[in-house]
Amino acid sequence: MSKNQTLWNGEELADIFEQQVSKSVLCSGVSIDSRTMKKGDIFIAIKGPNFDGHQFVETAIQKGASCVIVSQKPSSHTNMIFVDDTMEALLKVARAARKRLLGIPIGITGSVGKTTSKEMLKVALKSRENIHTTVGSLNNHIGLPLTLANMPQGTSIAILEMGMNHADELRHLSKLCIPKIGVITGIAAVHSEFFKSVEDIAYAKSEIFEGMNEKDIALLSHGTLHYDVLYRNACDAKLNIVTFGTADHCDAQLLEVEQKNDKLHVRARFFDNTITYVIPTCGLHFAINSVCALMIARLTNNDIEEAAHNLQHFEPIRGRGNKIVLKNGITLLDESYNSSPVAVQAALKTLSYYRNTGSANRLIAILGDMGETQQRFHVELLEHILESGVDIVFTVGVMMKALHDMLPNSIKGVHTTTSEEMSEVIATRIEKGDVVLIKGGRFLKMEQIMNQIINGHSHDDTTQN
Repeated sequence: MSKNQTLWNGEELADIFEQQVSKSVLCSGVSIDSRTMKKGDIFIAIKGPNFDGHQFVETAIQKGASCVIVSQKPSSHTNMIFVDDTMEALLKVARAARKRLLGIPIGITGSVGKTTSKEMLKVALKSRENIHTTVGSLNNHIGLPLTLANMPQGTSIAILEMGMNHADELRHLSKLCIPKIGVITGIAAVHSEFFKSVEDIAYAKSEIFEGMNEKDIALLSHGTLHYDVLYRNACDAKLNIVTFGTADHCDAQLLEVEQKNDKLHVRARFFDNTITYVIPTCGLHFAINSVCALMIARLTNNDIEEAAHNLQHFEPIRGRGNKIVLKNGITLLDESYNSSPVAVQAALKTLSYYRNTGSANRLIAILGDMGETQQRFHVELLEHILESGVDIVFTVGVMMKALHDMLPNSIKGVHTTTSEEMSEVIATRIEKGDVVLIKGGRFLKMEQIMNQIINGHSHDDTTQN
Protein backbone atom coordinates (compact mmCIF):
# COMPACT_ATOMS: atom_id res chain seq x y z
CA MET A 1 0.00 0.00 0.00
CA SER A 2 1.26 3.46 -0.85
CA LYS A 3 2.13 5.45 2.25
CA ASN A 4 -0.17 8.29 1.17
CA GLN A 5 -3.20 6.00 1.31
CA THR A 6 -5.31 5.77 4.43
CA LEU A 7 -5.12 2.48 6.30
CA TRP A 8 -7.15 3.53 9.35
CA ASN A 9 -9.17 6.67 10.00
CA GLY A 10 -10.34 8.26 13.22
CA GLU A 11 -13.86 6.88 12.95
CA GLU A 12 -12.59 3.31 12.58
CA LEU A 13 -10.21 3.72 15.52
CA ALA A 14 -13.04 5.14 17.63
CA ASP A 15 -15.08 2.00 16.91
CA ILE A 16 -12.17 -0.31 17.72
CA PHE A 17 -11.31 1.33 21.05
CA GLU A 18 -14.78 2.60 21.97
CA GLN A 19 -13.55 6.08 22.74
CA GLN A 20 -13.53 9.43 21.05
CA VAL A 21 -10.94 9.89 18.31
CA SER A 22 -10.72 12.92 16.07
CA LYS A 23 -12.28 12.32 12.66
CA SER A 24 -9.33 14.19 11.17
CA VAL A 25 -6.98 11.32 12.05
CA LEU A 26 -5.78 9.53 8.91
CA CYS A 27 -3.22 6.77 9.43
CA SER A 28 -1.15 5.24 6.64
CA GLY A 29 0.48 2.48 8.69
CA VAL A 30 0.92 0.92 12.12
CA SER A 31 4.31 0.91 13.85
CA ILE A 32 5.77 -0.23 17.16
CA ASP A 33 9.32 0.94 16.38
CA SER A 34 10.12 4.66 16.31
CA ARG A 35 13.29 3.94 14.31
CA THR A 36 11.39 2.60 11.30
CA MET A 37 8.15 4.52 11.77
CA LYS A 38 7.00 6.66 8.85
CA LYS A 39 5.19 9.97 8.96
CA GLY A 40 1.46 9.33 9.18
CA ASP A 41 1.77 6.01 11.04
CA ILE A 42 -0.01 5.05 14.23
CA PHE A 43 2.62 4.46 16.90
CA ILE A 44 1.72 1.83 19.51
CA ALA A 45 3.94 1.93 22.59
CA ILE A 46 4.37 -1.79 23.24
CA LYS A 47 5.88 -2.82 26.57
CA GLY A 48 8.02 -5.94 26.86
CA PRO A 49 10.39 -7.54 29.38
CA ASN A 50 13.40 -5.73 27.91
CA PHE A 51 11.89 -2.62 26.34
CA ASP A 52 9.16 -0.02 26.77
CA GLY A 53 7.85 1.82 23.74
CA HIS A 54 6.71 4.68 25.95
CA GLN A 55 10.33 5.83 26.08
CA PHE A 56 10.08 6.62 22.38
CA VAL A 57 6.63 8.20 22.15
CA GLU A 58 8.00 11.74 21.95
CA THR A 59 10.36 10.64 19.16
CA ALA A 60 7.42 9.12 17.29
CA ILE A 61 5.45 12.36 17.69
CA GLN A 62 8.38 14.38 16.37
CA LYS A 63 8.63 12.06 13.36
CA GLY A 64 5.01 12.76 12.48
CA ALA A 65 2.94 10.00 14.06
CA SER A 66 -0.70 10.62 13.16
CA CYS A 67 -1.82 8.96 16.37
CA VAL A 68 -0.18 7.38 19.41
CA ILE A 69 -1.62 4.53 21.47
CA VAL A 70 -0.27 4.48 25.01
CA SER A 71 -0.94 3.22 28.52
CA GLN A 72 1.09 6.08 30.02
CA LYS A 73 0.14 9.59 28.97
CA PRO A 74 2.93 11.52 27.22
CA SER A 75 3.53 15.21 27.86
CA SER A 76 1.19 16.27 25.08
CA HIS A 77 -0.33 14.99 21.88
CA THR A 78 -3.67 15.86 20.34
CA ASN A 79 -4.36 12.48 18.78
CA MET A 80 -3.77 10.05 21.62
CA ILE A 81 -5.61 6.84 22.44
CA PHE A 82 -5.17 5.81 26.06
CA VAL A 83 -5.53 2.09 26.86
CA ASP A 84 -4.81 -0.24 29.76
CA ASP A 85 -2.65 -2.60 27.68
CA THR A 86 -0.90 -1.54 24.48
CA MET A 87 -0.24 -5.14 23.37
CA GLU A 88 -3.97 -5.80 23.59
CA ALA A 89 -4.48 -2.59 21.60
CA LEU A 90 -2.32 -3.99 18.78
CA LEU A 91 -4.37 -7.20 18.87
CA LYS A 92 -7.61 -5.20 18.64
CA VAL A 93 -6.40 -3.45 15.50
CA ALA A 94 -5.27 -6.80 14.07
CA ARG A 95 -8.68 -8.38 14.76
CA ALA A 96 -10.42 -5.44 13.11
CA ALA A 97 -8.18 -5.83 10.05
CA ARG A 98 -8.95 -9.54 9.82
CA LYS A 99 -12.69 -8.91 10.26
CA ARG A 100 -12.83 -6.52 7.32
CA LEU A 101 -10.74 -8.79 5.05
CA LEU A 102 -12.79 -10.07 2.11
CA GLY A 103 -9.86 -11.83 0.45
CA ILE A 104 -8.20 -15.17 1.25
CA PRO A 105 -5.98 -15.44 4.35
CA ILE A 106 -3.25 -18.08 4.06
CA GLY A 107 -1.40 -19.22 7.19
CA ILE A 108 2.01 -20.80 6.61
CA THR A 109 3.95 -22.61 9.32
CA GLY A 110 6.51 -25.40 9.54
CA SER A 111 9.83 -26.26 11.11
CA VAL A 112 11.66 -25.46 7.88
CA GLY A 113 10.74 -23.81 4.60
CA LYS A 114 7.97 -21.49 5.73
CA THR A 115 9.76 -18.21 4.98
CA THR A 116 11.07 -19.42 1.62
CA SER A 117 7.66 -20.80 0.62
CA LYS A 118 6.07 -17.49 1.59
CA GLU A 119 8.61 -15.52 -0.44
CA MET A 120 8.18 -17.83 -3.43
CA LEU A 121 4.41 -17.48 -3.27
CA LYS A 122 4.78 -13.71 -3.18
CA VAL A 123 6.87 -13.82 -6.37
CA ALA A 124 4.58 -16.38 -8.03
CA LEU A 125 1.59 -14.08 -7.48
CA LYS A 126 3.38 -10.88 -8.45
CA SER A 127 0.99 -10.39 -11.38
CA ARG A 128 -1.97 -10.26 -9.00
CA GLU A 129 -2.95 -7.02 -7.32
CA ASN A 130 -3.44 -6.35 -3.62
CA ILE A 131 -1.29 -9.12 -2.16
CA HIS A 132 -0.31 -8.56 1.48
CA THR A 133 2.60 -10.52 2.92
CA THR A 134 4.45 -10.93 6.18
CA VAL A 135 7.61 -8.82 6.00
CA GLY A 136 10.79 -10.80 6.68
CA SER A 137 10.21 -13.13 9.62
CA LEU A 138 7.67 -11.08 11.57
CA ASN A 139 5.79 -14.25 12.43
CA ASN A 140 5.46 -14.33 16.22
CA HIS A 141 2.95 -13.05 18.78
CA ILE A 142 3.94 -9.47 17.94
CA GLY A 143 4.93 -9.78 14.28
CA LEU A 144 1.73 -11.48 13.10
CA PRO A 145 -0.70 -8.95 14.64
CA LEU A 146 1.50 -6.14 13.31
CA THR A 147 1.31 -7.70 9.84
CA LEU A 148 -2.48 -7.90 10.10
CA ALA A 149 -2.78 -4.37 11.46
CA ASN A 150 -0.93 -3.10 8.37
CA MET A 151 -3.12 -5.07 5.95
CA PRO A 152 -4.99 -2.81 3.49
CA GLN A 153 -8.75 -3.20 3.34
CA GLY A 154 -8.76 -4.25 -0.32
CA THR A 155 -6.33 -7.15 0.14
CA SER A 156 -7.16 -10.08 -2.14
CA ILE A 157 -4.72 -12.59 -0.65
CA ALA A 158 -2.98 -12.33 2.72
CA ILE A 159 0.14 -14.51 3.01
CA LEU A 160 0.76 -14.82 6.73
CA GLU A 161 3.79 -16.59 8.14
CA MET A 162 3.25 -18.10 11.58
CA GLY A 163 6.15 -19.17 13.81
CA MET A 164 6.42 -20.75 17.22
CA ASN A 165 8.97 -22.30 19.56
CA HIS A 166 6.64 -23.48 22.32
CA ALA A 167 3.39 -25.39 22.49
CA ASP A 168 0.18 -23.32 22.74
CA GLU A 169 1.63 -20.41 20.74
CA LEU A 170 0.38 -21.28 17.28
CA ARG A 171 -3.26 -21.77 18.27
CA HIS A 172 -3.46 -18.13 19.37
CA LEU A 173 -1.91 -16.93 16.10
CA SER A 174 -4.28 -19.10 14.09
CA LYS A 175 -7.34 -17.85 15.96
CA LEU A 176 -6.16 -14.33 15.22
CA CYS A 177 -5.67 -14.71 11.47
CA ILE A 178 -8.33 -17.45 10.86
CA PRO A 179 -6.71 -18.97 7.75
CA LYS A 180 -8.77 -20.32 4.88
CA ILE A 181 -5.72 -22.31 3.84
CA GLY A 182 -3.42 -23.64 6.56
CA VAL A 183 -0.01 -24.79 5.31
CA ILE A 184 2.54 -26.94 7.14
CA THR A 185 5.77 -27.02 5.14
CA GLY A 186 7.44 -29.74 7.20
CA ILE A 187 8.30 -31.08 10.64
CA ALA A 188 11.88 -31.34 11.91
CA ALA A 189 13.94 -31.19 15.09
CA VAL A 190 13.84 -27.41 15.43
CA HIS A 191 13.40 -25.75 18.85
CA SER A 192 13.73 -29.26 20.22
CA GLU A 193 14.98 -27.88 23.53
CA PHE A 194 11.38 -26.86 24.23
CA PHE A 195 9.82 -30.21 23.28
CA LYS A 196 10.20 -33.77 24.52
CA SER A 197 10.09 -35.20 21.00
CA VAL A 198 9.75 -34.30 17.33
CA GLU A 199 6.26 -35.77 17.50
CA ASP A 200 5.38 -33.10 20.06
CA ILE A 201 6.57 -30.50 17.54
CA ALA A 202 4.13 -31.97 15.02
CA TYR A 203 1.30 -31.62 17.52
CA ALA A 204 2.31 -28.01 18.21
CA LYS A 205 2.38 -27.20 14.48
CA SER A 206 -1.07 -28.78 14.13
CA GLU A 207 -2.40 -25.97 16.30
CA ILE A 208 -2.68 -23.95 13.08
CA PHE A 209 -5.88 -25.91 12.42
CA GLU A 210 -7.56 -24.58 15.57
CA GLY A 211 -8.37 -21.19 14.07
CA MET A 212 -9.78 -22.67 10.88
CA ASN A 213 -13.35 -23.52 9.95
CA GLU A 214 -14.71 -26.83 8.71
CA LYS A 215 -14.09 -27.50 5.01
CA ASP A 216 -11.17 -25.07 4.89
CA ILE A 217 -7.99 -26.45 3.32
CA ALA A 218 -5.00 -28.00 5.09
CA LEU A 219 -2.00 -28.18 2.74
CA LEU A 220 0.45 -30.72 4.18
CA SER A 221 3.95 -31.90 3.32
CA HIS A 222 3.32 -35.60 2.77
CA GLY A 223 6.89 -36.81 3.20
CA THR A 224 7.58 -34.99 6.43
CA LEU A 225 8.23 -36.56 9.81
CA HIS A 226 5.05 -37.44 11.70
CA TYR A 227 2.77 -36.75 8.78
CA ASP A 228 0.30 -39.07 10.49
CA VAL A 229 -0.02 -36.59 13.36
CA LEU A 230 -0.72 -33.71 10.98
CA TYR A 231 -3.21 -35.78 9.00
CA ARG A 232 -5.16 -36.93 12.07
CA ASN A 233 -5.37 -33.43 13.49
CA ALA A 234 -6.52 -32.00 10.16
CA CYS A 235 -9.17 -34.73 9.96
CA ASP A 236 -10.30 -33.98 13.51
CA ALA A 237 -10.73 -30.34 12.48
CA LYS A 238 -12.84 -31.55 9.52
CA LEU A 239 -10.60 -29.83 6.98
CA ASN A 240 -10.13 -30.70 3.33
CA ILE A 241 -6.63 -32.17 3.10
CA VAL A 242 -4.36 -31.46 0.13
CA THR A 243 -0.81 -32.82 -0.03
CA PHE A 244 2.48 -31.97 -1.71
CA GLY A 245 5.68 -34.00 -1.91
CA THR A 246 7.44 -36.56 -4.09
CA ALA A 247 5.07 -39.53 -3.76
CA ASP A 248 2.82 -40.51 -6.67
CA HIS A 249 -0.37 -40.05 -4.67
CA CYS A 250 0.39 -36.45 -3.65
CA ASP A 251 -1.92 -33.80 -5.09
CA ALA A 252 1.16 -31.74 -5.96
CA GLN A 253 4.16 -33.88 -6.87
CA LEU A 254 7.77 -32.93 -7.48
CA LEU A 255 8.62 -35.17 -10.44
CA GLU A 256 12.10 -34.10 -11.41
CA VAL A 257 14.67 -31.47 -10.48
CA GLU A 258 18.08 -30.78 -11.98
CA GLN A 259 20.70 -28.26 -10.90
CA LYS A 260 22.36 -26.76 -13.94
CA ASN A 261 24.21 -23.48 -14.43
CA ASP A 262 23.26 -22.26 -10.96
CA LYS A 263 19.58 -22.79 -11.70
CA LEU A 264 16.99 -25.37 -10.74
CA HIS A 265 15.08 -26.93 -13.63
CA VAL A 266 11.89 -28.36 -12.16
CA ARG A 267 9.12 -30.60 -13.46
CA ALA A 268 6.09 -30.96 -11.22
CA ARG A 269 2.47 -32.09 -11.33
CA PHE A 270 -0.42 -30.16 -9.80
CA PHE A 271 -3.47 -32.41 -9.80
CA ASP A 272 -3.63 -33.41 -13.49
CA ASN A 273 -1.50 -30.57 -14.83
CA THR A 274 2.25 -31.20 -15.33
CA ILE A 275 4.48 -28.18 -15.91
CA THR A 276 8.16 -27.29 -16.10
CA TYR A 277 9.80 -24.14 -14.79
CA VAL A 278 13.12 -22.63 -13.75
CA ILE A 279 14.21 -21.15 -10.42
CA PRO A 280 17.41 -19.05 -10.57
CA THR A 281 19.06 -20.48 -7.47
CA CYS A 282 20.85 -23.59 -6.22
CA GLY A 283 19.69 -25.96 -3.51
CA LEU A 284 17.36 -28.88 -4.10
CA HIS A 285 15.28 -27.90 -1.06
CA PHE A 286 14.11 -24.84 -2.98
CA ALA A 287 12.36 -27.16 -5.44
CA ILE A 288 9.98 -28.67 -2.88
CA ASN A 289 9.32 -25.19 -1.47
CA SER A 290 8.34 -24.09 -4.97
CA VAL A 291 5.88 -26.97 -5.29
CA CYS A 292 4.28 -25.88 -2.02
CA ALA A 293 4.05 -22.25 -3.16
CA LEU A 294 2.64 -23.11 -6.57
CA MET A 295 0.03 -25.42 -5.06
CA ILE A 296 -1.16 -22.51 -2.92
CA ALA A 297 -1.36 -20.42 -6.09
CA ARG A 298 -3.45 -23.17 -7.69
CA LEU A 299 -5.74 -23.44 -4.65
CA THR A 300 -6.38 -19.68 -4.76
CA ASN A 301 -7.52 -19.89 -8.39
CA ASN A 302 -4.43 -18.41 -9.99
CA ASP A 303 -3.00 -19.45 -13.34
CA ILE A 304 -0.46 -22.13 -12.34
CA GLU A 305 1.68 -21.74 -15.46
CA GLU A 306 1.91 -17.98 -15.07
CA ALA A 307 2.76 -18.40 -11.38
CA ALA A 308 5.50 -20.92 -12.24
CA HIS A 309 6.87 -18.61 -14.93
CA ASN A 310 7.10 -15.81 -12.37
CA LEU A 311 9.47 -17.91 -10.24
CA GLN A 312 12.25 -17.07 -12.69
CA HIS A 313 12.37 -13.78 -10.75
CA PHE A 314 12.76 -15.41 -7.33
CA GLU A 315 15.79 -14.47 -5.24
CA PRO A 316 16.52 -15.99 -1.82
CA ILE A 317 16.36 -13.35 0.87
CA ARG A 318 19.52 -12.37 2.71
CA GLY A 319 20.75 -15.01 5.12
CA ARG A 320 18.49 -17.72 3.68
CA GLY A 321 20.46 -19.08 0.76
CA ASN A 322 21.43 -15.99 -1.23
CA LYS A 323 24.70 -16.18 -3.13
CA ILE A 324 27.38 -13.48 -3.10
CA VAL A 325 30.21 -13.63 -5.65
CA LEU A 326 33.35 -11.68 -4.79
CA LYS A 327 36.30 -10.67 -6.89
CA ASN A 328 38.69 -13.56 -7.64
CA GLY A 329 35.74 -15.92 -7.87
CA ILE A 330 35.12 -16.37 -4.16
CA THR A 331 31.50 -17.45 -3.69
CA LEU A 332 29.65 -17.02 -0.39
CA LEU A 333 26.52 -19.05 0.31
CA ASP A 334 24.78 -16.91 2.91
CA GLU A 335 22.75 -19.13 5.24
CA SER A 336 23.62 -17.00 8.25
CA TYR A 337 20.10 -16.19 9.43
CA ASN A 338 19.41 -19.36 11.40
CA SER A 339 20.17 -23.06 11.61
CA SER A 340 18.77 -26.49 12.42
CA PRO A 341 19.96 -30.05 11.69
CA VAL A 342 17.78 -30.52 8.61
CA ALA A 343 18.67 -27.06 7.30
CA VAL A 344 22.41 -27.72 7.68
CA GLN A 345 22.01 -30.99 5.78
CA ALA A 346 20.26 -29.18 2.93
CA ALA A 347 22.90 -26.44 2.88
CA LEU A 348 25.72 -29.00 2.71
CA LYS A 349 24.04 -30.61 -0.30
CA THR A 350 23.94 -27.22 -1.98
CA LEU A 351 27.63 -26.70 -1.20
CA SER A 352 28.50 -30.10 -2.67
CA TYR A 353 26.85 -29.09 -5.96
CA TYR A 354 29.77 -26.76 -6.64
CA ARG A 355 32.17 -29.72 -6.60
CA ASN A 356 30.40 -31.09 -9.66
CA THR A 357 30.62 -27.80 -11.55
CA GLY A 358 34.42 -28.00 -11.58
CA SER A 359 34.62 -24.26 -10.92
CA ALA A 360 35.38 -24.39 -7.19
CA ASN A 361 38.85 -24.29 -5.70
CA ARG A 362 37.81 -25.59 -2.28
CA LEU A 363 34.50 -26.18 -0.53
CA ILE A 364 34.51 -24.54 2.89
CA ALA A 365 31.81 -24.81 5.55
CA ILE A 366 31.67 -22.40 8.48
CA LEU A 367 29.14 -23.94 10.85
CA GLY A 368 27.88 -22.38 14.07
CA ASP A 369 25.83 -23.70 16.96
CA MET A 370 22.26 -24.42 15.98
CA GLY A 371 19.19 -23.45 17.96
CA GLU A 372 19.23 -26.90 19.52
CA THR A 373 20.82 -27.17 22.96
CA GLN A 374 21.48 -30.91 22.64
CA GLN A 375 25.05 -31.63 21.63
CA ARG A 376 24.13 -34.84 19.81
CA PHE A 377 22.42 -32.90 17.01
CA HIS A 378 25.72 -31.14 16.32
CA VAL A 379 27.81 -34.31 16.42
CA GLU A 380 25.39 -36.10 14.09
CA LEU A 381 26.28 -33.60 11.36
CA LEU A 382 29.63 -35.37 10.87
CA GLU A 383 28.16 -38.01 8.58
CA HIS A 384 26.61 -35.38 6.32
CA ILE A 385 29.81 -33.33 6.27
CA LEU A 386 31.82 -36.33 5.10
CA GLU A 387 29.23 -37.16 2.43
CA SER A 388 29.32 -33.59 1.10
CA GLY A 389 33.00 -33.74 0.18
CA VAL A 390 33.75 -30.47 1.95
CA ASP A 391 37.46 -29.58 2.09
CA ILE A 392 37.61 -27.55 5.32
CA VAL A 393 35.16 -27.11 8.19
CA PHE A 394 35.41 -24.16 10.56
CA THR A 395 33.21 -24.29 13.66
CA VAL A 396 31.79 -21.64 15.97
CA GLY A 397 30.11 -21.99 19.36
CA VAL A 398 30.10 -24.12 22.48
CA MET A 399 28.09 -27.01 21.03
CA MET A 400 30.12 -27.18 17.82
CA LYS A 401 33.32 -27.90 19.78
CA ALA A 402 32.39 -31.59 20.03
CA LEU A 403 31.92 -31.77 16.25
CA HIS A 404 35.23 -29.97 15.71
CA ASP A 405 37.03 -32.54 17.85
CA MET A 406 35.57 -35.40 15.78
CA LEU A 407 36.50 -33.97 12.38
CA PRO A 408 39.29 -35.73 10.47
CA ASN A 409 42.49 -33.68 10.62
CA SER A 410 42.43 -33.39 6.83
CA ILE A 411 39.34 -31.17 6.92
CA LYS A 412 39.60 -29.68 10.41
CA GLY A 413 39.72 -25.90 10.41
CA VAL A 414 39.78 -23.42 13.28
CA HIS A 415 37.24 -23.52 16.12
CA THR A 416 36.18 -20.40 18.01
CA THR A 417 33.54 -19.76 20.63
CA THR A 418 32.10 -16.60 19.05
CA SER A 419 31.52 -15.14 15.61
CA GLU A 420 33.67 -12.16 16.57
CA GLU A 421 36.63 -14.46 17.20
CA MET A 422 36.09 -16.29 13.91
CA SER A 423 35.87 -12.96 12.09
CA GLU A 424 39.39 -12.13 13.24
CA VAL A 425 40.96 -15.19 11.60
CA ILE A 426 38.76 -16.24 8.69
CA ALA A 427 39.42 -13.71 5.92
CA THR A 428 43.07 -14.67 5.43
CA ARG A 429 42.14 -18.35 5.17
CA ILE A 430 39.84 -17.91 2.17
CA GLU A 431 41.49 -18.30 -1.23
CA LYS A 432 40.69 -17.49 -4.84
CA GLY A 433 37.85 -19.63 -6.18
CA ASP A 434 36.68 -20.97 -2.81
CA VAL A 435 32.98 -21.62 -2.24
CA VAL A 436 32.12 -20.81 1.37
CA LEU A 437 28.97 -21.84 3.22
CA ILE A 438 28.14 -19.78 6.33
CA LYS A 439 25.42 -21.19 8.58
CA GLY A 440 24.60 -20.94 12.27
CA GLY A 441 21.98 -20.03 14.84
CA ARG A 442 20.62 -16.50 14.82
CA PHE A 443 22.01 -15.81 18.28
CA LEU A 444 25.59 -16.19 16.96
CA LYS A 445 25.19 -13.37 14.41
CA MET A 446 27.13 -15.32 11.79
CA GLU A 447 26.64 -12.49 9.30
CA GLN A 448 29.61 -10.84 11.03
CA ILE A 449 31.83 -13.57 9.60
CA MET A 450 30.42 -13.10 6.12
CA ASN A 451 30.91 -9.35 6.30
CA GLN A 452 34.52 -9.82 7.40
CA ILE A 453 35.23 -12.09 4.44
CA ILE A 454 33.72 -9.50 2.10
CA ASN A 455 35.67 -6.67 3.70
CA GLY A 456 38.86 -8.73 3.70
CA HIS A 457 38.80 -9.16 -0.06
CA SER A 458 38.56 -6.61 -2.81
CA HIS A 459 34.99 -6.86 -4.03
CA ASP A 460 34.61 -4.36 -6.83
CA ASP A 461 33.01 -7.15 -8.83
CA THR A 462 30.65 -8.30 -6.09
CA THR A 463 27.31 -9.61 -7.31
CA GLN A 464 24.38 -11.07 -5.41
CA ASN A 465 21.47 -13.33 -6.23
